[in-house]
Amino acid sequence: MRRTPFSVLGMYLSFAVFAVFVAWAVLTDGTLDNPWLVEVFLILLAVCTVWTSISILRRGSVYHWLQPAKRPRRWVMIALMQLFALFCLTLLIIFTFRASWVSLVVWVLFAIDCFYTLLTLKWFSWLMDRLVIRRGWQLR
Repeated sequence: MRRTPFSVLGMYLSFAVFAVFVAWAVLTDGTLDNPWLVEVFLILLAVCTVWTSISILRRGSVYHWLQPAKRPRRWVMIALMQLFALFCLTLLIIFTFRASWVSLVVWVLFAIDCFYTLLTLKWFSWLMDRLVIRRGWQLR
């Protein structure tokens, strides 16, 4: 049995704790005693996710841990990594500055980026694959 890389375990752990905090907030009508704890685990989730993505892109330990047939395309990893990083930044800003114009602007930017990223993944993936292959870059 192969050992799971630390960054993947960190994603599982931080996502589970973050989900517990969110469930607790829902059950207690949105009141948390210390919202900074939520932000700390959100930052941990972001760091572990970016670390795992970089390990896959640089062909590190997580890349070799994955089965060859299950390795994602490189351009998909880059698109999802930037979307997730913007998501975490958006949540941090919304948690910190709840009723300011900055949170609204970041929320709108996230919505636009999410729309274009998901549009590319859904309908234009064949076009991106063709572009990557034509440029001579590695697909996986």
